[in-house]
Amino acid sequence: FTSLKQLPAGLVSLPKLSNSQLQWNLTDFPKEISQIRNLTSLGIGPVIEPRLLCRLQLQRLTLYNVPSEDQLSVVEALTELSGLMLYGCALSRFPKSWRQLSRLQKLEIELLTGPQEIAGIEGITAFTALETLRLDNVALPNLSIILRDLERLKSLACNHAQLASVPEELWCLPELEELSLRGAELTDFPSEITSLQHLTKLDLSDNRLDSIPKTIDQLKSIQS
Repeated sequence: FTSLKQLPAGLVSLPKLSNSQLQWNLTDFPKEISQIRNLTSLGIGPVIEPRLLCRLQLQRLTLYNVPSEDQLSVVEALTELSGLMLYGCALSRFPKSWRQLSRLQKLEIELLTGPQEIAGIEGITAFTALETLRLDNVALPNLSIILRDLERLKSLACNHAQLASVPEELWCLPELEELSLRGAELTDFPSEITSLQHLTKLDLSDNRLDSIPKTIDQLKSIQS
């Protein structure tokens, strides 16, 4: 459901409901949501109620435009999460308590404007099970630290990240299939990209590159 201001009557009476999207215009958090016991995937915002969210056994959580970082503290209690998506939420510091989300396989953070730094963003390196990482409008001066232990990554997007250069750790992601560094202010792109033998998608648009390494032709699986 999108563009809702209140929960539709009868929604809680759907015993098999497992996925719900409640977005954008909620003026009050629907307390009835905690009664949907089978709910494992939820998208909601900007109004949330941490105390009620904690009652759900969520595996995927998407939050939209949550204006208070204090409200995001609910994430640390949802230890079963395999997917966490934050779009337009207030996030100036990456909480250390989130590092206990050991099952996290997908993490997406999109800031409304940027690139902006998120203090402690290097804590992402604790999510060693990650397969998908997307950081949009997030300044990443320490991307090398973040990637150090993420050997399972299959999809990486660091768009508008204000990168000084491409870190060597990127070439140590043997399973990487998708890479997007759109608008990252790159002026040079290393020929070591050929080490990513499983790469099928590459987006380097809106950078300051004069050329792309000719060795990219060696990646036969890449899609134009």
